[in-house]
Amino acid sequence: MESFVHIRSEKFPVLPGEEEEIFNEGMYGKALCQYLQKKYQILGYKKITYCCEDWGWLLEIGIAKIRLAIGVCG
Repeated sequence: MESFVHIRSEKFPVLPGEEEEIFNEGMYGKALCQYLQKKYQILGYKKITYCCEDWGWLLEIGIAKIRLAIGVCG
């Protein structure tokens, strides 16, 4: 099952230095990953990481025996 949520907000700007981290032009999303990471930590999830991929940003959340990944692209 595929899901898609389009978010457009000034709350998640391109961060300083993010331009040098991305592989492909316009694939931003680090600010949203950092925001979601903090929110999931507040909920008690401990293993939350994010990294830059060629298509955007990947947020991985370790939930017991489940691996949840959220793709964020510009």
